[in-house]
Amino acid sequence: LLLIENILMYRLFGVRGWVEVVEVDFNKSKIKRRFEIEKFGGVDFDMVTKLLLSENDEYFAIYNKIGTKGAVFSYPEMELIKELDKVTNLIEMGFPIGFIEKNSHTLLLHAISETSIDLTDLSTGKIITKRDKIAKDEEKYTDYEHGTCWISPDYNWIVSNGCIRQVWGDAIFWEIDNWLYDNKWAPEEVDRLFDGSGLDTTAVWISNTKILHWGTPEGFDPINSVTIHDVMTRSLDGWFPGPFHELIFDEYLFSFNDEGKMTVWDVNTGCQIGQEFDCSINAYHRKLKEFVYHKGDFEFEMREFRITRTDTEN
Repeated sequence: LLLIENILMYRLFGVRGWVEVVEVDFNKSKIKRRFEIEKFGGVDFDMVTKLLLSENDEYFAIYNKIGTKGAVFSYPEMELIKELDKVTNLIEMGFPIGFIEKNSHTLLLHAISETSIDLTDLSTGKIITKRDKIAKDEEKYTDYEHGTCWISPDYNWIVSNGCIRQVWGDAIFWEIDNWLYDNKWAPEEVDRLFDGSGLDTTAVWISNTKILHWGTPEGFDPINSVTIHDVMTRSLDGWFPGPFHELIFDEYLFSFNDEGKMTVWDVNTGCQIGQEFDCSINAYHRKLKEFVYHKGDFEFEMREFRITRTDTEN
């Protein structure tokens, strides 16, 4: 098992009961340091597992993409900071997690039950959005189960793709500062942004207020397409057909399918502007603006995809 996130890669040695984490210098294509940590927190490494690194490189999380378990470590000390347990999943859905930078503090977005989500200050270990448990007959009770969460680039908005007793996703959103300082019940208010995309939908922020997700707008027949919503105006901002399910955005939208094909799109016009037919990438390195191709046993190469625009209208 190999995953990549910025400066970190890791693989599992299940028989030996430990995980190897490797720090990589992608500029020089070489390994800098290796770390070993014991298996932890009930994470099922037979399932799809993800690695997430905080923006300041001080913390990272390992968790099941679909499941209830995860763990957070300090970096580079590799000390276990917090084990994560969503307790239960009503149905199979994404694991809600994210790092938020506020006032020089790193906050961890995480679920503490199937219907409750909170922020923990990792420097103190304190939950700063703690709310009293509420009964099902109370006004603020909701049975919305949070799934995959997408945090805006400026750390002002959260979109959560979850559900209320149904298979299809029903994405809601709320403002982080409002949650921190004014309304501790913001995640329970279920302010709906879009639905009908399914619990396995993918999404990327294309600005601080606009999120693009895979799926067709309500009222249209389902086809391969992406839809853009604006959290400020709470409205549909546009959509266009064509992109594949897996998405990366950095100035342009890159989409991928399971067969290794990549297509490139201009999100302002909805026009396809590039493609590559053999593109089995493992990750995108945002600082270097290059794709990472894993060749096996921690061997990899970096590739840059150049886009030349001669006519932006055709």
